[in-house]
Amino acid sequence: MKKFLLGAAACVSLLGLSTANAQDATASFCGTVVKVHASECIVVKPANAGDTTYEVSKAQPKPMLGQMIEGTGTPGDSSSCPAGSTHLTAIRWHPVSTCPAAKSP
Repeated sequence: MKKFLLGAAACVSLLGLSTANAQDATASFCGTVVKVHASECIVVKPANAGDTTYEVSKAQPKPMLGQMIEGTGTPGDSSSCPAGSTHLTAIRWHPVSTCPAAKSP
């Protein structure tokens, strides 16, 4: 019985860790929506140099090309877009007139 309780406690502990990791995986973005080459992929070109470019093709509703948006999403691993951007799912966005300035390290 003692082994069972220890095993159950370990499982509960691991479940807590996986939930925390999923919450940490949320990515934030701000930039201009652009189309990638001749593909159907749309990405957010970051406003601040050095920030990550995120693919937001699965966003609903889709943002308009040239629109500046800010939002969040969950990084995913399945994308048919060219390399160089991080695919996002569960995307939430809203239009903005400017993006916040980059933070100094």
